[in-house]
Amino acid sequence: MDTEFEHNLQVQNELVELRDITQNSGLDELPRSTSITLGTHYRTRLITVNPPPPRGTLSTVDPETNVTVEINDHEANFSTKFVRYNPTYFEFRNAPRTTIEHTLLYNSFEQENEDLTVEENIIFRSDRIIVPLITGNLSENGVEAASVSLDPVEKVSADVDENINVTFPTEAPDLWANQVEEREQVMLTQQSAETVTVGANVSTLIVYQISVDTVSVDDQDDTLSESIGKINNIPENGSGLYLDGEFDNDNDWNSDGNFEYNGDYTVDESVDAGVYTEGNVNIAGGSFIIDVGADDEVFIYTIGDFSVDNKLDISNVGGDVHVYVGGDVNVTNVDFDNQGDVIFYEDEENQDYGDLEGEEDRREDVEDWPDN
Repeated sequence: MDTEFEHNLQVQNELVELRDITQNSGLDELPRSTSITLGTHYRTRLITVNPPPPRGTLSTVDPETNVTVEINDHEANFSTKFVRYNPTYFEFRNAPRTTIEHTLLYNSFEQENEDLTVEENIIFRSDRIIVPLITGNLSENGVEAASVSLDPVEKVSADVDENINVTFPTEAPDLWANQVEEREQVMLTQQSAETVTVGANVSTLIVYQISVDTVSVDDQDDTLSESIGKINNIPENGSGLYLDGEFDNDNDWNSDGNFEYNGDYTVDESVDAGVYTEGNVNIAGGSFIIDVGADDEVFIYTIGDFSVDNKLDISNVGGDVHVYVGGDVNVTNVDFDNQGDVIFYEDEENQDYGDLEGEEDRREDVEDWPDN
């Protein structure tokens, strides 16, 4: 029993190391590796016979729900996994199973139905909250040490100027509730048997994804940057006029994401500006004028048609002009006055932009844009 108890303490120290380097790898985006000693060997006996060497299992565990990040009434869901060590001892009969959940390391004692913290989480930092996502599969069983490779997949940082809510799946909600109560910048807004929701008054959100194997990486519907950008910027119907990091839907956007405007429509803010819509844009009886100045960029992104009766006038732009139109283009009078490139994004080869195209234009795949 002494041998098994000492081994269990050793494994918990190794799991602390795994937790720490997982966070470090996610934040600095560098691969790392460590090892976990799954089992142990008993001391040699001269007269009596030892049992077989005790074994242990290190595996990933799928939680019941996803991680949910909510900003400004928009949310994104991300899958993640827990990492768990489960020993098989012969004499240390109430040995705990040890779990890493979002950097919280804790022991679960089945007989007492009790969870005890080994190391508190490290995701709440003064003016920021860090959301770790684990992907890939671990399934190691044996006596000897198992190597764990950590490969960064993606990291996204976002400035947030309002409270955000993050819902974490958990099998130990009471431990999370206790730790949240001890932090000034976060508060517990909801708790269930399977989740805790934390409201954070912070200025920075960091989300990183780490793969714990080099073979399997789970598919994500969106990359982290796409998802975080969407909840930060794009309104519920996926349409709007983009000004200085905010979307304005007060004009003529209808419920289908179409924009119908009669007369000249002018955007003259000195900020990144443009249009993002899943519908059609139609400026009838007038011109579409964007005059943003400085080194800012202009974005025009419509999944539907884009038409301007009189003139598309993009003036005094110090940066690039980004254009993606998924439907038909009906613009015959165009003036691009910008210092950067006019970049057309396409999901089909030889997509025809008609009069929007010029000699200095260049093309990129639509999957590379929009970042937000």
